[in-house]
Amino acid sequence: MVDSALSSLMDDIVNYWIAYELQFVETPDDVRQALANYNADAPHFVPLVHKDLGSFTYWVFDAPSGKFGPNKFVGFKSMTLPKYDLTQKMNRHHVFRGHFNGKKAREAIEKATANYYAGNPQLAERLIAWATSFLKIPDAFGGTNSLKWQFLEL
Repeated sequence: MVDSALSSLMDDIVNYWIAYELQFVETPDDVRQALANYNADAPHFVPLVHKDLGSFTYWVFDAPSGKFGPNKFVGFKSMTLPKYDLTQKMNRHHVFRGHFNGKKAREAIEKATANYYAGNPQLAERLIAWATSFLKIPDAFGGTNSLKWQFLEL
């Protein structure tokens, strides 16, 4: 009986999270807000940010502010780093049935901005400088090959 009740509760939590917490961005303003959230939260969650930094391939860049944000974060409305961390933990247990997905986030960002990702060596250099300065960690990307990075400029 307890296992069935717990399973039902977990299903309810997952369904809630998918319906209300994992909504893809739909407008350029949604993308800018998620990017702003990432940059506002990051100084308070440096170990979390640093842990995942080298794993990201797709980056959103806002030229007026000079800020960057990873695709899988920026692709979701109202994302915060605590919510992102919890979502990652839940995703490791395969509870989202493909909803927490970097490819879908990338497609949502491209649709919302009517723009596409592309390689850009100048932005790769700026990303490295931004992360190093922002996180106050030398070699913030830990030797990640910058040739893999793709950028979407707002």
